[in-house]
Amino acid sequence: EELNRLSLVASANENGVVFTKPNGQIFWCNDAYLHLTGFLIEEVLGKTPIELGKCEETTDEELLKMTIPFQNGKPFNVEHLHRKKNGENFWVNTKGQPIFDSNGNVVQYFAMIEDITEKKNADFKLIESESRLSFLIVNLQTGIVLEDENQKLLLANKKYCSIFGFDENPDALIR
Repeated sequence: EELNRLSLVASANENGVVFTKPNGQIFWCNDAYLHLTGFLIEEVLGKTPIELGKCEETTDEELLKMTIPFQNGKPFNVEHLHRKKNGENFWVNTKGQPIFDSNGNVVQYFAMIEDITEKKNADFKLIESESRLSFLIVNLQTGIVLEDENQKLLLANKKYCSIFGFDENPDALIR
């Protein structure tokens, strides 16, 4: 009964779920993984998640954050780009977890793949907005200083330094 419940959770999960052998080959995935990636079940089984998901933009650092813990039987949690069958990329958060036998040997790996594309796009837009705002403030012809709630200086512009007779670059005031 418990096994049936766990199977239902993995099958019905909206995130992609894959189970791999200790060598990394996928032997089971849920429909959500197939939907996220666009692959067919026969294209997934026997492949590794890296074979399926690695794209040109995948960095060595991202791969190492997954492969080293995997090889050492440790969990991992990595945000990275994942390739779809059609060649498009999407952002995912992959959480991998080893499953051990009674002797402490890894018998399989379980990974959950969550599509975080909307979150990453919102983060990128926020960073772009902050950059534009900083550029505007730095180049204003009015002295501006920006502090956080603890009165820590976050930003000052050249005009502010000029008004108060500071010879330093505005960035030197920020600690």
